[in-house]
Amino acid sequence: MKRLIRAAAALTIIASLVGCAAHTHVVGRGGGDPYDGQTIEKRQWYILWGLVPLNEVNTDEMVGTADDYTIETEQSALDVIMNIFTGMVTIYSRTVTVDLPPPGTAQETAAAPDPTVADVERESTAMAQPPDK
Repeated sequence: MKRLIRAAAALTIIASLVGCAAHTHVVGRGGGDPYDGQTIEKRQWYILWGLVPLNEVNTDEMVGTADDYTIETEQSALDVIMNIFTGMVTIYSRTVTVDLPPPGTAQETAAAPDPTVADVERESTAMAQPPDK
């Protein structure tokens, strides 16, 4: 019975750590909400406890020509479950996800430039002047 409790406690700790090893890179304005844009997901495999890559995940190919996107590299719940079994032979995986904005939004936001400091100062000066009588 004690062995079962220890195993359950160990699994609970492992399950609570899922997603702790995540890296997010936001390029440009980012990919936005993954539910309204395009999401591309690939799995990267390593051997010898992560020292030697078995495959190459090329994020340049995943992104294409987009200027705004988000890249997230993490150990998902599926990776953790697979790593329990493949880890015995030193093979580990992680998931690389690229979130792209919805089609058409990147061009629209790129066409509208951000206001510069000079534009903001010009507007605030115009608002501070009293109206002509």
